[in-house]
Amino acid sequence: MKRLGAAVLILAVTIAIGAASLWHTRSAAKEMTYRIEMLQQARSAEGVELLKRQWERYERRLALHTRHSELESVAAKIAILDVKVKMEDELYWKMACEELLAAVEHLEQTERPLLKNIL
Repeated sequence: MKRLGAAVLILAVTIAIGAASLWHTRSAAKEMTYRIEMLQQARSAEGVELLKRQWERYERRLALHTRHSELESVAAKIAILDVKVKMEDELYWKMACEELLAAVEHLEQTERPLLKNIL
């Protein structure tokens, strides 16, 4: 009976950790998406810097339970955005923002408890 109790406890802890990491990833993705969409409309170097700082805060915690290649992809897109904000071409700016949005969405999708993500 003690083994069954220990197994149930381990299962409960595992589910709780998984749920917490999923919640954290979703809230980070939601906040980043909002900030990127706002930045896409009001293009500014200060906004990009704020987005970078926000991402660095999320990245530290996301690194505990997310693949680093996914995090590096988002960080690289933010670095590109930092360069594109200084360019005059609006098309490149919009394209860089869309790529960053896609990377954040992909990050959130990879953390969902779906069969394709588990296998």
